[in-house]
Amino acid sequence: MSSKVKTKSTYKVENWSEYNQKLKKRGSLTIFIEKDSLEKWQYSGKKTKGGNRFYSDLAIQLCLQFRQFFKLPLRQTEGLVESIWKLMKVTVRTPDYTTLSRRTSTLKIKLPRYGQGKNTILIIDSTGLEMYEGGEWAERKRGYNRHKMWRKLHIIIDGNTKIIQECALTPNSIDDAEMAKHLLKNVKKIIKKAHCRQRVR
Repeated sequence: MSSKVKTKSTYKVENWSEYNQKLKKRGSLTIFIEKDSLEKWQYSGKKTKGGNRFYSDLAIQLCLQFRQFFKLPLRQTEGLVESIWKLMKVTVRTPDYTTLSRRTSTLKIKLPRYGQGKNTILIIDSTGLEMYEGGEWAERKRGYNRHKMWRKLHIIIDGNTKIIQECALTPNSIDDAEMAKHLLKNVKKIIKKAHCRQRVR
């Protein structure tokens, strides 16, 4: 008996120009700096005897964030920030690497705290996420699919600040109300009211 072996067909890219542009966009970089950060770039605190600070804590913190994100030494961090100002056509002095090194040990970072003293309104929702396997997109182009896999993303958002408080990824079989009770235990706030919005399928 002879049996035919079904070979997997390969998808050939025909729109090379569009495909190439999309691959290039994956490596593009966009940096957005708030205007408020530039206005508070220079130190405006109390003056002391001796050498006074020129850069604010916000300026030093922003430079160190670039350093942490790109994993750069201090000298390269100074060069990166200078190049960003040139691209933005902004006339701003950049802290040199010695200033960054000296201010790093004394920098006090104040993390913002939201919703203090206000009633907290929590918005609870969930959405389905389709899991893709390797080559599935090509198979769809050829007209047939594999078995679909779904996951459910549960999320709790502060209605006042629009900040995510808790989230979890579960199998599709997990009930929304059941997961909401679990996530609410981890929300470190006094809950006044919670709105649960369920999607109609």
